[in-house]
Amino acid sequence: MDTYHDPHIQEEMLERYALNQLEEEQLAPLEEHLLGCPICQNRLDEVDHYVQTMKSALSEPNQPAASGKHLNLFQKPGLTLVFAGAIALMGAFLMLPVRRSHIPGIDIRLNASRGGDSLPIAHARSGAPLILHMDATEIVKAESYAVEVVDSKGGQVWRGSARPHANEISVEVSSEPRPGKYWVRLFDSSNTPVLIREYGLELN
Repeated sequence: MDTYHDPHIQEEMLERYALNQLEEEQLAPLEEHLLGCPICQNRLDEVDHYVQTMKSALSEPNQPAASGKHLNLFQKPGLTLVFAGAIALMGAFLMLPVRRSHIPGIDIRLNASRGGDSLPIAHARSGAPLILHMDATEIVKAESYAVEVVDSKGGQVWRGSARPHANEISVEVSSEPRPGKYWVRLFDSSNTPVLIREYGLELN
């Protein structure tokens, strides 16, 4: 279905999936796409986290009144209706599909060095999710790879998995690294990961 291959799942469909609002016949193609698309897997994790955060914030119980004097407020019909309306509105909000602003990712192409050339450094702006497209020519083909982003001191910033597409390996980094220099490392997916290739990245 075009809904799931354009080329990624639409934001609205991910939200409805997270809220269990999809019909049975819609689930199979969506879940099939998720199995092979790490970018949509990361986006779904973000949607799930947002939904759970909103539900937790809206379902926190109200603090009880401190004294009998304040309890008298609930004996007034007008105030009782106000509180009842507020509770009903809160419940209705929990049932609505989640709508949130989505910051588009920045496409960054990472090239490997050729021969004795120094490692190329890709440049991009910070402040948004990164969609990394790594040059995969001359790399042993595999079903999946491990990807790690580290800062200039070697501290891990992000780690995830990616699948190859033609001669490149693409993955979305869900975190938003600060300005600075980074190294993107590509490993095989074995139990003892072996470094296959390293790419340079600088965010302004």
